[in-house]
Amino acid sequence: MAYIKSLEMRVIEQAFGMGSGYVLSFSDTTFAAFINDGLNIDIDDPKYVQLGTSKPIGSRAVEETVGRKVITAICLSPTMRQQSS
Repeated sequence: MAYIKSLEMRVIEQAFGMGSGYVLSFSDTTFAAFINDGLNIDIDDPKYVQLGTSKPIGSRAVEETVGRKVITAICLSPTMRQQSS
């Protein structure tokens, strides 16, 4: 599987509305559950909230930890597609 390049990641962030502090229609609770279910990562762990607690900041921290290949798989997941509708 190919991974998302920097430019593509910026396009995804724009499409998901991440500049405004949101990620699609996820609430804080549903986003945390989505990341936990998909990656077994607690997005509220101190290592992911050092720079802030917004969903976009958390998702970038996860990306740095797990890598873009995993983020690519998440972006293509049925749950992510369902949240974008």
